[in-house]
Amino acid sequence: MSEDAAIAEEQGNAAFFLAPRRRGKLIAGIASVALVVVATFIYLTMQGPNNRSIALEMAEDAVSEFSGQTLGPQDVKRHARRLSEALGLAPEEEAIKAAVETLKSQLHAQLVNALALDQLEDTEAVLNEATSVWPDEEAFKGYGELAIQLKQRREELQLREELLTKLSEAQARLEGGSATSDAIRNTLGLVEELLDQESTLKTDAKINSNLRELLTVGARAATKEDEVRGASQLLDASRDLWRDDAGLRMLDADLKSRLGEIDRMNEIGQLIDLGHQRLSEDLLTTPAGASARDAFNAILMMDPGNAQALDGMEKIANRYVDLIGAALNANSLTSAKQHLSSLEKLDAGHVAIEPLQERLGDKERLLELERLNAERSASAPGNMRGEATATQPPPDAVPADDEGTLWLKVRDFCATLDQYIIKYPAGRYVEEAWLRKSECLKQ
Repeated sequence: MSEDAAIAEEQGNAAFFLAPRRRGKLIAGIASVALVVVATFIYLTMQGPNNRSIALEMAEDAVSEFSGQTLGPQDVKRHARRLSEALGLAPEEEAIKAAVETLKSQLHAQLVNALALDQLEDTEAVLNEATSVWPDEEAFKGYGELAIQLKQRREELQLREELLTKLSEAQARLEGGSATSDAIRNTLGLVEELLDQESTLKTDAKINSNLRELLTVGARAATKEDEVRGASQLLDASRDLWRDDAGLRMLDADLKSRLGEIDRMNEIGQLIDLGHQRLSEDLLTTPAGASARDAFNAILMMDPGNAQALDGMEKIANRYVDLIGAALNANSLTSAKQHLSSLEKLDAGHVAIEPLQERLGDKERLLELERLNAERSASAPGNMRGEATATQPPPDAVPADDEGTLWLKVRDFCATLDQYIIKYPAGRYVEEAWLRKSECLKQ
């Protein structure tokens, strides 16, 4: 140490001991601080056991109140606040922390159980209160999804009641004798609405039971084509709901059978219309595959005794009779023969065939007679000179004796035979007239 520093230290020590008043104040300050520290330590030491006791008592009271009870939103709020206060008094107390976890666990179980049992009163409010009290707790992180499930479940329950009411009302209308077309269509539309539901209602036992009953009643009441077809389609769409229902299986088979019959009758109706159209166009038996006979035969293949098809075949035959008659009247023997052949192929036992054959033969003989008469007239001497000729010489050229008189009678008789044959080609006496006519031609 230097000489100057030693001198300064000696001077400082001397100044300290030479100032007793300043020294007294310093000692008094140190004593006051020590006293406060000691007093605080004593206070805290005494208060610690008291706060712990209060906190534990608050936690025990809360647990005893909420254990085994259904908690409402206000209960959650009240118990959570009490346990939070208890933790504030004794933050390290394990028993209080356990009480908080017990409250959380009970809330979790209550919410899950409420959802499972459809006990949804105040559940959403309880959930909202719990998530507001413990927003960061792992146990409550999935409760947002649970809240959505609760809402959906509530809506499903409401929809379930509405649908059950609709089902019951619809079934009552049908069973009460009000099975009108509109009622049946509305019923089937309701079934379709239920099948379109994208929810757990599809597996609801009560809904499915009522739905099967309504399907049964509606399908049995369906009679018109659109009703039967709609009922069958709905049974197909809902097959998973009634696959094991023996009654509905039988009903489904019956509906399909009825639909088959409806389709068959529709096809028959179309063929009947087609047959009559072709009949009006005189497409009687030709062209092959596109004639009236083809249409009516197709019907008879499906329904052998169909009255309309049989009537259509008769109309074809009658039309051929008319065409044959018209051809004979017009001396169109080739056309008459073709139509007669078609009639024979169509109905070999038709009552008009034999008379028409006779008439055709008569017409052929008559035309042959006219041809012979024409040839005889053409070869007569007078015709060769370009003069008018007659089958017989004029009356005034016949001698007025007995032979001439008799010949005039024969000539008039032959002329009368011509008139009779022409006027009554199918008459009762035409055969005998032709025989006598042939004798006349030999003269």
